[in-house]
Amino acid sequence: MEDKKQPKEKLKSQSSEEMLRQLAEKYELLAENTIDLIFQTTKTGKFTYVSSSCERISAYKPEEMIGKRFTGFVPKKEWPRYFGILKATLSGKEIGSFETHVVHKDGHLVPVEFNGKLVRSGKDVFIQGVMKDITERKKAEETLQKAYGELETRVKERTAELSKTNKMLRETGERYRLITENTSDMIALATFTLNPTYTYASPSHEKIVGYVPEDLIGKSCFDLVHQDDKKKLFSLLRKYIGADGKKLSTGKDLDISEAIQYRFKDKSGNWHYLESTVDVVGNELLIISKDFTERRMVEENYKILFNSSPDALMVIAKDGEILSVNPSMAKGLGISIKELVGKSIHKILPKGVGEKRTIIGRKALETGEIQENEDERDGKYFHNIFVPIFTSDGENGVQVIARDITESKNAEKKISKLNECFLSLGSDARKNIEIIVNAAGEILGGACLLYNRLEKERGLLCTWGIWNEPEGYKPEDDPEGHICYDVIRGNKAGVVIIEDLSGTKYEKIDPNVKKYKLKSYLGYPIRLKGEEVGSFCLCDVKKRKFTQDEIKIMGMLAQAVANEEERKLAQDELQKAHDELEERVTERTAELSITNEVLQIEITEHNKAEEEIKRTKDYLDNVIDSASEFMLVVDMNYKVSTWNKTAERLTGYKKREVLRRSINSLDVFLNSKNLQDDIKNIQNGVKIPFNELILKSKTGAKKLVRASGSIVMESSANQTGVLFVGKEITQDSEMRGKLLQGNSYLIVDKSNTSALNLLVDLSVSGSDGLFITRGDPNVIQSMFQAVDAKVIMFSRDRYEGFENVSSLGELTAKIKEFVAKKSKPVVLIDRVDYLLTNFSFKAFVKSLYEINSIISTHNAILLMRVNSDILNASQLAFIEEELKSLPSQRIDAVELDDQVYGVLTFIDKQNKNNVLVSFKKISQEFSISKVTTAKRLNMLDEGGLIFIKKQGKSKTVHISDKGKLLLSGREAV
Repeated sequence: MEDKKQPKEKLKSQSSEEMLRQLAEKYELLAENTIDLIFQTTKTGKFTYVSSSCERISAYKPEEMIGKRFTGFVPKKEWPRYFGILKATLSGKEIGSFETHVVHKDGHLVPVEFNGKLVRSGKDVFIQGVMKDITERKKAEETLQKAYGELETRVKERTAELSKTNKMLRETGERYRLITENTSDMIALATFTLNPTYTYASPSHEKIVGYVPEDLIGKSCFDLVHQDDKKKLFSLLRKYIGADGKKLSTGKDLDISEAIQYRFKDKSGNWHYLESTVDVVGNELLIISKDFTERRMVEENYKILFNSSPDALMVIAKDGEILSVNPSMAKGLGISIKELVGKSIHKILPKGVGEKRTIIGRKALETGEIQENEDERDGKYFHNIFVPIFTSDGENGVQVIARDITESKNAEKKISKLNECFLSLGSDARKNIEIIVNAAGEILGGACLLYNRLEKERGLLCTWGIWNEPEGYKPEDDPEGHICYDVIRGNKAGVVIIEDLSGTKYEKIDPNVKKYKLKSYLGYPIRLKGEEVGSFCLCDVKKRKFTQDEIKIMGMLAQAVANEEERKLAQDELQKAHDELEERVTERTAELSITNEVLQIEITEHNKAEEEIKRTKDYLDNVIDSASEFMLVVDMNYKVSTWNKTAERLTGYKKREVLRRSINSLDVFLNSKNLQDDIKNIQNGVKIPFNELILKSKTGAKKLVRASGSIVMESSANQTGVLFVGKEITQDSEMRGKLLQGNSYLIVDKSNTSALNLLVDLSVSGSDGLFITRGDPNVIQSMFQAVDAKVIMFSRDRYEGFENVSSLGELTAKIKEFVAKKSKPVVLIDRVDYLLTNFSFKAFVKSLYEINSIISTHNAILLMRVNSDILNASQLAFIEEELKSLPSQRIDAVELDDQVYGVLTFIDKQNKNNVLVSFKKISQEFSISKVTTAKRLNMLDEGGLIFIKKQGKSKTVHISDKGKLLLSGREAV
């Protein structure tokens, strides 16, 4: 049979199978996230994404596969095949689907069908693919193979039976040819009447609908046809009988053969969709049927997905005619489905959009590959996917999936505007504020966006930046009545949102609300050094419900304005210092000019002039050496050119040991790399408020110096180096008091400055610091630029580069984890108000007991800063009962007479002026003997009010924090 030419029915079968395959592919595209495993891997085969279907197929969860190579999930014997496919994919070759296996979690092999391709996204290159579990299909194939074997046996039996009826077949040769050439389908013979009965049924009926031939022979063909389809079959029979009558009257043969689709009940009671070709052969009907139930179900499922998809879907023919659309597409276009079907896409979409989509659709048809593009229509943006498909009539068409990406596009525009804003910021703080205000207005819109600054000295509310300034606007005004003034002076909670100003007091008292009929307001207070100084606000003339994104963007830009306020304050202070230095330079320049004129006029007194210059140099050297500030000059080659006496006393290194040597080769500079970067920035004109230098003395002690840097210029205006002038800010144990490991200390202070300085001091001294607080992460991190201390934020939100805690349990766990890993841990808990606001005081104290035990067990030190204003006396007493006071804050038992108090006051004033205080200076100041001086200083030393340092052979006296606290308390009284 195989060498005979296939009949037209066989070709129809192959065409149907191809349509079934195309429809299945389209169904898989729309339902790809339902049952199949979707994955992405790197070029080396490492999984970067695995869909949740992996658990159904292999019992592995996505997190168990992501980050691992595929070799851990496929049989080892198939590795070479996978590597070959991976190599071919990466080389750009198209790899079709193939069957393989994956290893189930319990060890057995699961048959899968694999399909993958190379995907490029920008610079990223990855492999994306789909794995489909074909276990059931494999079982079906095995069953089918078994059925084929049984069919062979039955064919042999039937052959024997056919030999007995050979005579009948010879008489009906036409019937024999049609039957033998279509054995793959269901073949039946029936009587040629209006109620035909089966006279023959091929064995293939049992495989497809469950009936053996004996079940059907003699039964009416209508018995198993669906009630709704019987009329269709009956009409066909009447047509055939009418044609047969015409044949008898004319004597001419009529070639009539028609196909019909109907539902047929199988032996189990299930309905199958059959497509039958009916021919008249002699006085019988030859019925050749195909089961297209699976194709029908795919079509139905596709139709459901097509109509229920939230994305806009459209199917168009090659010429652009719209064949079908889903409700989402019709809604988006504002045209009914009935009106759309049959029209050209060019008449529906704007000219440019329709033409572009048609071109891309043709490309998809020509290449057979999915194409994508983005376009804009009526202010909306769409991402379009063009999928080549077979239409229902077997012709080529394109399915267009249009996804509305307007929201993400608008978000991209906002992000771009923000990036553009931040990149355009320069060194001028006032100009930067104007840039930020304009960017905020362009991003958020509204009637007006502005930054109002309260200038207390002038008693005015002044606008420092405004976007979309209305006509007649007053940039300076009396602050009373303005919403912004209330935000500045009375708001401690942060953002102020008024979505409807109607009926509020501001409708009557705010001059701008009345004048411009404002209806909504969104504002943030701007803080400078803990004090509210301005309001960053958005106003609109309509009632407006502000989105969370708008509130966040306003908050981010308000913080940027606050940063510029900080920058301006630093610039003003730096300019003041610079002006003073310029004045000194000008004075010195004038002196040198006079000296030069004298040298020119009195050339005969050359030697005298040289001596004068020498004396001047010695004088400058003496000024530098006698200065109480630390002074360092580094030349253009990063070598030390100036090192004064204060630097010698601080580090123990003499001039001869450091001069003309590179800072990178000297042990005294512990952060030479950072220092070298700061020098480069200063040389390039970058303004740095201060530099923190970490120095290591000869004895190994770490010293922290806060210094300002400036460029040293020659008379020819060439840079010769960078000058650092500053003072030591390291506090030692004598100044702050001895802190004992295993103890917890309470710091009662409204500001966290002293607590932070204490943590920095301990970190510089070799302790491992942990700082737990709230605030701007960047500002907090800048506080620890000179030391390596860990920072954890009190927050429910996560900040990039920082850990966070939001509960008492998390806080306790983080502290325990930290102190357990460190040899000399010190923990500073700041902003206790966060814990007291979110948790009860009882729960807070209970956690404090647990934390105190952890500190004691691990021999650590705990510092907790508390603002007494947020606690009542009873709550503060509870905490004081559990934590120790800092040695520098315990002054209850100290009593001083007026003479000793006077000595302490003198030491404090001299220290503030950076003047070294010796025993001799105190004796001279108070006209007392050395013995009396020693007794009074000994009394102050034993009380922890001062500490004495040895500076070579001499001794210097310094006031401690405890001494400063005592003086401030007495002054207050």
